[in-house]
Amino acid sequence: MIPTPPFFGEHKMIAKSSTLSRGLSVGSAFVFALTLARASYAGPTWDNDLWVDAGNSASMAQAVTQTGTVMEIKGRLSTTGFGNAAPDYSDMFLIQITAPTIFRISTAGGESGGSAAFDSQLFVFKGSGSVTNPHAFGVLGNADFSSSMNGAMVQSQSNDGSGFVLTDPGLYYIAISMRGVNPLSTSGLIWPNMPTGVIGFGNFDALTGWAVDPANVGGEYSIRTVGIEGVPAPGALALLALAGLARRSRRA
Repeated sequence: MIPTPPFFGEHKMIAKSSTLSRGLSVGSAFVFALTLARASYAGPTWDNDLWVDAGNSASMAQAVTQTGTVMEIKGRLSTTGFGNAAPDYSDMFLIQITAPTIFRISTAGGESGGSAAFDSQLFVFKGSGSVTNPHAFGVLGNADFSSSMNGAMVQSQSNDGSGFVLTDPGLYYIAISMRGVNPLSTSGLIWPNMPTGVIGFGNFDALTGWAVDPANVGGEYSIRTVGIEGVPAPGALALLALAGLARRSRRA
């Protein structure tokens, strides 16, 4: 049995206008209001990254705050940035996995769904810490679903020989990056080897940054999602209301 880090504990929700996520912290009342307005009528597709960029760390991830099932997350990445923004090599989103047995995220197309205009990679991290000090721990990752396409796919079970299976619902981060942009821990790459077709276990290594050596210039993406919902967002700021969802677990 593999020990896991603790889930988020009981913490008071704190509205932080400039530090929780690039998706909800651009320092502009107009853009923030637009984000909330879009979230209020969003359907099963979450596309706020197309309006306000998602970050690439636990503290800067974009919370998917819409209610109910989420079937698609849309956005874009670019090595040149958009407008006056810095290059955007990877995006992270905070979500709930509510049905682990059928959980799947994909940009592989076909029956798996999703797409990307670039060679994409997908990762899943388990949430831990608190609202003011969140952390992300590597769970599952895939670089290429098959040798015939540039898409990726992650489901609840690894096939790298580790035997890891994601069994518990709860708060997780999902991330998309360009090929060559890989998650780092203090000891190096979280997924040092990602052969085609392999869904690798991340050993619960803590995300500390990204190694950046992009193989393409990016573009728009659509992540097909199965078994996930948005993060409930009580209060006007619709931020990370985590306390009511937290529980401790012996397995992921």
